Amino acid sequence: MKKLFLVLTVLVMPLLFIACSDDDDKDQSITFSEVPKTTQAFLKEHFVDFNEADIQSVTLEGDGSYDIKFKNRIEMDFYPNGVWKDIDLNGNALPQSIAMLLPEKALTYLSSTYPGVLIEEVEKTGPYAEVGQGYKIELRNDREIYFDAQGNVLKDKTDGNGGKQDVKFEDLLPATKEFLTTYFKGQTPTNIEKEWNTVKVEYNSEKANEVEIEFFSKDGSFYSVEVETVNDAIRAIIKGVSGSDAILVYLDKEHTGGVIEEFSIAASGVTIDKGYVVEVGGKPDYKIYFDIDGKHLKTLRD
Repeated sequence: MKKLFLVLTVLVMPLLFIACSDDDDKDQSITFSEVPKTTQAFLKEHFVDFNEADIQSVTLEGDGSYDIKFKNRIEMDFYPNGVWKDIDLNGNALPQSIAMLLPEKALTYLSSTYPGVLIEEVEKTGPYAEVGQGYKIELRNDREIYFDAQGNVLKDKTDGNGGKQDVKFEDLLPATKEFLTTYFKGQTPTNIEKEWNTVKVEYNSEKANEVEIEFFSKDGSFYSVEVETVNDAIRAIIKGVSGSDAILVYLDKEHTGGVIEEFSIAASGVTIDKGYVVEVGGKPDYKIYFDIDGKHLKTLRD
């Protein structure tokens, strides 16, 4: 029996080495013109003054994905269909337009929890949420934070308990209480919990008319509101927080019939300097950026 085992080992091991070598041989150097049009369009859109001469190498990998290295040391990977998979900045700044592709909630968490610490790498991960992909973001202090597709924190080593704890209404900060009594007077929250750097307050949890509001745990100020269906509260909050009707006027004109699903404070200095983000549901969904005065800046198909 031992002899048989030894014979099998001798026969199998060379095959393993051959298989590995074959996989390596599948990687091949190609030209930029050979990558999918989706990849070419992405780079031309998100890198200012893009020039093919800035590319150091393009590799078609064994699994069909594409690896592109730039002379400034930025490296990007793309799926076989040409959609971006990850970006390793290697000391360079993350293009603002690429930052806008990430969940605003994740960017706000990073800018408020790690102020001044720049992003070093962004990688799309597996389906952590029910729908869509998540993200692993590495900062230049070597910390890695995992987010789901909506930007909720899944893992951050700064908090060993998963980042959640229940909170009583009477323990909320004054700014939070004032906000809730202004926009939800006479209503009782169905759930309140502290989650990482925010406090989440829910009304009508698990129902069709559920409303979820988040506040910064540091000072109790408003961060975001999300609704499941058409809700007058979110319109009142947009007007009250922004201080004018400008955002609502724009939305009613340009996105008639769309449902305002989320309104939040933009991640300051990451996507825009200061302002707001509105997500409108429909066919398709949109993420819309406004400056601090409510002036429209940019619209992205979500």
